[in-house]
Amino acid sequence: MLQVESPRSALRYHSERRLSPQVFSAATRAAVLVVGLVAFGSARAADPAGAPVPGTPDLSPARLQPTIDLPEWLAQATGLDNGRSEPQDSARLRWDVLPFVISNPLEGVGLGVATIGTFRIGSDPSTGYSTVAASGVTTTHAQRTLDIRSELRLPADRWILVGDYAANRLPSPAWGVGDHQPDSEETLVDERGLVLHETAYRRLLGPAYVGLGYFFDEDYDIVDIRAKAGEATAFNAYPLGTHGRSRSSGFTASFLLDGRDNPVDPWRGLYCLARFRLNPRWAGSDQAWQSLWVETRAYQPVVPRASLALWTYGWFTFGPTPYFMLPSNGGDPEMRSARGWIQGRHVGRALVGAEAELRVAIWQFVAGALGTSVHAVSAEDGGGHAPDFRRAWPAASAGVRLTLDRRSLSSLALDVGWRPGGHGEYIAFNQAF
Repeated sequence: MLQVESPRSALRYHSERRLSPQVFSAATRAAVLVVGLVAFGSARAADPAGAPVPGTPDLSPARLQPTIDLPEWLAQATGLDNGRSEPQDSARLRWDVLPFVISNPLEGVGLGVATIGTFRIGSDPSTGYSTVAASGVTTTHAQRTLDIRSELRLPADRWILVGDYAANRLPSPAWGVGDHQPDSEETLVDERGLVLHETAYRRLLGPAYVGLGYFFDEDYDIVDIRAKAGEATAFNAYPLGTHGRSRSSGFTASFLLDGRDNPVDPWRGLYCLARFRLNPRWAGSDQAWQSLWVETRAYQPVVPRASLALWTYGWFTFGPTPYFMLPSNGGDPEMRSARGWIQGRHVGRALVGAEAELRVAIWQFVAGALGTSVHAVSAEDGGGHAPDFRRAWPAASAGVRLTLDRRSLSSLALDVGWRPGGHGEYIAFNQAF
């Protein structure tokens, strides 16, 4: 099934394939190494800016800086620029557009476009690149989706404004709450959704920021297809946000530590985020509930032209949380975790996960990535219980990165993800994390 999600994930295609026991065993062993790799990478990247320990030389490999990107190469190859490429203006807005066609029984035939714009606000070279990304699709089965995400970095990165806006109608599979739900519990849920998220981060000192935001999520016209036909489903058994309409409106408080050398395509450094979301009834929520998202990412060059990227995260909810607001694989802020698994296959009151990816610069605008991941959701689905993680779900991934803009290093990511029993193909903008 092809699913259009966030513009940073842009397109997500999933197809069912069986995996041999040998491949599953190898993926499981690889996933077990993630926790150890994360601990190693976090220690190596303990300095937020990725600098060496004072008094010791920095012997880590330097990043390969491309002198040409994919659009420029295509222009030269087709003769459109007559061999006269001009140096890129670091402040100039540049758009890259990706049209696409989808075809599958669930959505019919669809046409869409995904685009990303990169630019620098002001002339200060210490200011990071701002990005605006969007995707839209329409299908013969009346599905519609529009997603817009933005990250605006004001001069000297003193302020960072992060927005996420979406409106869609797309059917999606659901299995209910808990890590024990069998494949036979799958049902198709048709619903419409509206997302309005905006966060303003203010620099405190160095790479440290505090942020305040407003988050609004509404799911409406929610219909469980199997339940509508009179069947009992695990999805419909959950009492909150599984039929009719569900609205969550509230505020976020965040702490951000961003010491990456490049926020679009990190090569070295450390990134930490903690975000608490409060959804009171007086702000418009149907239920009063709260959530906490915490994550750490570490990036460390390991050999010439290669860097190890490591990611750990935890997601916890408190109070009567609607179904579509519960922690789920692939439901992280970037919607990029657990590649290989269908988004929302595992849903619980809490979720933890870890990923590792080796990123290798191959030539100019071409790079490769090999990754592994593991995640677990709490087996408890009632309020007031401590998280109980009983099962771990591994996956592996491999892909290529094609640089779209050599100034900001924004890229097109093409990945294949494997899980026990199947795999998925993904087209996305920029690195997964």
